[in-house]
Formats: sequence, structure tokens, C-alpha cells
Amino acid sequence: MNTGARDYLTELRAALADLPSAEVEAIVEDVRPQLAEDAGRLGTPAEYAAELRAAAGLPARAPRKGLAPRVALWVLAITTVAAGYAGYLNEGIASNDGRYSLPVFGLALVATWFVVARFGPAVAPVAALPETRLLDLRVPAPVVRYLTSLHPAWCLLRAVLVGLGVLLLCHTIGWYSGMPEVVALAVAAIVLFAGHRSRTDRRWLWLSVPAGAWAAGVAFRLLGYLPLIVSGDIGYVHV
Repeated sequence: MNTGARDYLTELRAALADLPSAEVEAIVEDVRPQLAEDAGRLGTPAEYAAELRAAAGLPARAPRKGLAPRVALWVLAITTVAAGYAGYLNEGIASNDGRYSLPVFGLALVATWFVVARFGPAVAPVAALPETRLLDLRVPAPVVRYLTSLHPAWCLLRAVLVGLGVLLLCHTIGWYSGMPEVVALAVAAIVLFAGHRSRTDRRWLWLSVPAGAWAAGVAFRLLGYLPLIVSGDIGYVHV
């Protein structure tokens, strides 16, 4: 069984977790052959679970309560802003007072990953929040489709910018030997992988979205060097 089918069944089990385990496993066994033939016609695990409940006359599952989904969403939002700021500071981060607070956001994000991991690939509890659903309503479908078509190119550009930012930061702290380029390439590869995986497993957004903000910050920082490049004075700038 491929990873996509395994993730689908895992999320389907989660959506039916309030039913008897024997009944859930029977449903899963019925779904396996259909996944092998045509997974698309089943819809998302949540949609298929809702169809099964309706067909069996079962009530819809009560939404998961608690602060964890909302905390996870807002940690993502706040750390994304902080990552953009850090990317813009980049080499200046070593001499800016903001460097003392930025690691706190990073630690909060890492802690949140352990919470988000329990939500399943579709992070359904976060997707069901009013603020998340409101965002979906405000973005027109054609815009979403267009942005989705640009996703592969953005993943590559984001990885390049993040890798470049890491390399500049390494040089700022005086790390010129010991292969800082290898570290930058490794980080870029992780960011590229996270961006690719986030299309099918939304939990990776908690890495790829802040990484995208960092990349945007690095891009704005580099734009500031354009006049110096054009004038030929870039050699006098310490990067």
C-alpha cells in the first residue's frame, strides 16, 4: 500500500473513531480495494465518513473541542510573521536586539508540531475553526487554482532563498570553513521536501509556511542590495 492510501485510511479511522473498532476495521477493509482502483471518487476521508454515517443513519460526529487546534493555528500565524522578520534581518540578526526573542518563536513552533501530528494529514480540527473557514470563503476559487498551479515553482524558489539566507547567516557569524554550504543545501532540501509533502499532508504546513515567510524576508533583504549591484559598490557591503 502506498503512502497516500495509508494516510487516507489513517484519517478515515480518525473520522470514525467514535464507532466500535470492529465496525471501523470492517469499513476500512471495504475501502482498501476502492483506494487501489480510484481514490478520487471517494472524496476526502471526512467526506466519505460523513456519507457512511448518513447511509447508516448515524449522527454526525461532534466536533473536537479544546484549545489545541486554535493554539496550533495561532502559533503558526505568529511564527510565520516572526520568520519573515528574521529573514529580512538575516545577517543583521546577529547584531539586532530581535535575536533574543526569535528563538522563542522557533521553540513554540517545534512544540506545536507534536500537537499537530495528532490531527491527521488533513489537520481537520484546525480546518474546522471559524477563522480558517472564513479565510477559505474570502479567497476566490479561481485564485486558489492559480496559486495551486504555481506551487511547484514556489517550492523551488522558497528552497533556494532559504538556503541562500542560511548561507549568508553562516558567513555573518564567521563560519566560512567547515562546509556551511552543505548545511545550507541540507536546509534547502528539507524545505523543498516539506513544501512537496504539504500538498497531501497539511501538517507539513507548520514547517513550509514559516519557511516561506523566511524566504520572502530574505528576498526583500536582497532587493535592498540591487542599487549597490547596479552601481558596482556591492563589494563594499559585508554579507
